[in-house]
Amino acid sequence: MMRKFLIVLLAVAMIFALAACAQDPAEPAEGEEQAVDENGEPVLLDAEVSGAVEVSEVGDAAEIESTLGVDMGIAEEYVIDRYSIVNSALGQAEFVVDGDKYVVRAAKGEQENLSGVDKRDFSADETEEIAGQQVRLRYYSDDDQIIIGRSIAIADVYVADEDTSYCLAILQNGNKEKLVAFMEQLLQ
Repeated sequence: MMRKFLIVLLAVAMIFALAACAQDPAEPAEGEEQAVDENGEPVLLDAEVSGAVEVSEVGDAAEIESTLGVDMGIAEEYVIDRYSIVNSALGQAEFVVDGDKYVVRAAKGEQENLSGVDKRDFSADETEEIAGQQVRLRYYSDDDQIIIGRSIAIADVYVADEDTSYCLAILQNGNKEKLVAFMEQLLQ
């Protein structure tokens, strides 16, 4: 009887230990601060990568294009929840596709990592040719999403003809297929 009690007690302790180790990647670690915009919404850029983060909400993609000279390139079929300019240098559009939050960023010139996310151990970090462009894809495998609870996926591309860098971040349920499908539309 005592053995059964100890086994159950150890199992419960293990469950609590695993639950305590799990941390939502969108939340900062203890002692770190998450950058937020004027509405209190978390922004994707890591403060450590980008320094101070300034987010100014704008009316539409045309305002981003006239201010920064970049075309957001998002198909009209998507209903944009919010357009903004981050650090006076890049345009950002946020929208939801099938319940998953998408963030698209665009900036003039060749930018290595518009997302600011480079310190995560993604399951995959690969380059794939999409619509004649070399696109960097970073994502977690389905198994890792289940085990560690991370589901963010990021695609980065520089389009030399437009002298514009684009970044797509799928903040929930991201995977390679969703990245490729959206980037195919963006790069057409």
